[in-house]
Amino acid sequence: MKRVAMHLATLGGMATDIAFLQGGATYGRLRTAIINASQRVCGNRFGRSLKLRSVSAGCCNGVTERRNADFPGH
Repeated sequence: MKRVAMHLATLGGMATDIAFLQGGATYGRLRTAIINASQRVCGNRFGRSLKLRSVSAGCCNGVTERRNADFPGH
Protein backbone atom coordinates (compact mmCIF):
# COMPACT_ATOMS: atom_id res chain seq x y z
CA MET A 1 0.00 0.00 0.00
CA LYS A 2 2.88 2.32 0.73
CA ARG A 3 4.27 1.74 -2.76
CA VAL A 4 0.91 2.66 -4.32
CA ALA A 5 0.85 5.84 -2.24
CA MET A 6 4.33 6.78 -3.39
CA HIS A 7 3.41 6.19 -7.04
CA LEU A 8 0.39 8.45 -6.58
CA ALA A 9 2.67 11.10 -5.05
CA THR A 10 4.93 10.86 -8.09
CA LEU A 11 2.01 11.21 -10.48
CA GLY A 12 0.75 14.19 -8.47
CA GLY A 13 4.15 15.82 -8.68
CA MET A 14 4.32 15.26 -12.43
CA ALA A 15 0.83 16.72 -12.88
CA THR A 16 1.76 19.78 -10.81
CA ASP A 17 4.98 20.25 -12.80
CA ILE A 18 3.00 20.65 -16.02
CA ALA A 19 0.47 22.97 -14.29
CA PHE A 20 -2.33 20.40 -14.28
CA LEU A 21 -3.49 21.34 -10.80
CA GLN A 22 -6.73 19.36 -10.87
CA GLY A 23 -4.80 16.16 -11.53
CA GLY A 24 -2.25 17.01 -8.84
CA ALA A 25 -5.00 17.60 -6.30
CA THR A 26 -6.77 14.37 -7.25
CA TYR A 27 -3.60 12.30 -6.91
CA GLY A 28 -2.88 13.95 -3.57
CA ARG A 29 -6.36 13.11 -2.30
CA LEU A 30 -6.01 9.49 -3.44
CA ARG A 31 -2.57 9.25 -1.81
CA THR A 32 -4.02 10.49 1.47
CA ALA A 33 -6.82 7.91 1.28
CA ILE A 34 -4.29 5.10 0.71
CA ILE A 35 -2.07 6.25 3.59
CA ASN A 36 -5.07 6.54 5.94
CA ALA A 37 -6.23 3.04 4.96
CA SER A 38 -2.71 1.76 5.64
CA GLN A 39 -2.82 3.38 9.06
CA ARG A 40 -6.14 1.72 9.87
CA VAL A 41 -4.90 -1.71 8.77
CA CYS A 42 -1.35 -1.62 10.11
CA GLY A 43 -1.53 0.70 13.10
CA ASN A 44 0.82 3.32 11.66
CA ARG A 45 0.97 5.19 8.39
CA PHE A 46 4.24 3.61 7.32
CA GLY A 47 2.87 0.04 7.26
CA ARG A 48 5.42 -1.35 9.69
CA SER A 49 3.19 -3.80 11.54
CA LEU A 50 -0.07 -5.57 10.99
CA LYS A 51 -2.82 -5.55 13.58
CA LEU A 52 -4.49 -8.93 13.85
CA ARG A 53 -7.61 -9.07 15.94
CA SER A 54 -9.03 -12.14 17.60
CA VAL A 55 -12.79 -12.27 17.11
CA SER A 56 -13.49 -13.82 20.50
CA ALA A 57 -11.23 -11.56 22.57
CA GLY A 58 -11.79 -8.37 20.56
CA CYS A 59 -8.05 -7.72 20.58
CA CYS A 60 -4.84 -9.39 19.48
CA ASN A 61 -4.01 -11.04 22.81
CA GLY A 62 -4.37 -14.57 21.45
CA VAL A 63 -2.06 -13.85 18.54
CA THR A 64 0.56 -12.26 20.82
CA GLU A 65 0.49 -15.18 23.23
CA ARG A 66 0.94 -17.69 20.41
CA ARG A 67 3.79 -15.66 18.93
CA ASN A 68 5.53 -15.46 22.32
CA ALA A 69 5.14 -19.22 22.76
CA ASP A 70 6.88 -19.79 19.43
CA PHE A 71 9.85 -17.66 20.48
CA PRO A 72 10.85 -18.49 24.06
CA GLY A 73 12.95 -15.85 25.71
CA HIS A 74 11.08 -12.92 24.15
